[in-house]
Amino acid sequence: MEDILKTVSVNRVPSKDSVYKLYQSLGGGDGDIVTDSQKISLHCPASRSRLTMPVRGRNCDHIDCFDVSSFLFMNKAQKARWTCPKCNKSVQFDEIVVDEFMQTLLNNFPSSDSIDATLENNEIVVREAKKLVKNDSNRNVVETLSNSTYSWRRYLLRFAIR
Repeated sequence: MEDILKTVSVNRVPSKDSVYKLYQSLGGGDGDIVTDSQKISLHCPASRSRLTMPVRGRNCDHIDCFDVSSFLFMNKAQKARWTCPKCNKSVQFDEIVVDEFMQTLLNNFPSSDSIDATLENNEIVVREAKKLVKNDSNRNVVETLSNSTYSWRRYLLRFAIR
C-alpha cells in the first residue's frame, strides 16, 4: 500500500489551480455558477473520516476531495467502479491527483470539519466553519467547530488571478 501511495503522491494539483477554481465559483471569474460563500468539507464523502491525503480525479470539476486510502480500499474488489464519490465521474488510478490547496487547509485547520471560503476585496478568505448546536434549553446557539488556537483564524490566500 505504501508503494501505491507514493505513486499517487507524485501527481499533484498546484494550489493556484484549485484556488482559481474556487475563485471562479465565488464570482471572481467568468464562471456560470456564482455563490457568496462556499463550504469546503475536510472529510471524505465515502468514509466520512477526516482527509489524510486529499485527492480527486483529474477531470473532476469540484473543489472537494476524497481520501486516497478510502478510495483505493473501495476499489480493491474485482468489480471496482473507479468513480469519484462526489460527482460519479470515472477516475482511473493514473487520474488521481493530490490537491495541494486542500492539504494546506488540513494543515492550517487541524481540528476543523469544514471551512467557509468567501471572496472579499478580490481575495479568497478562508475561515473555520461554524455549526449550530443545541444547548440545554433547546435553543440553537452558534459554536465554532474547534476551541483550538486556529478558531476564527483568517487564512488569506493571495494569488494573482489572471
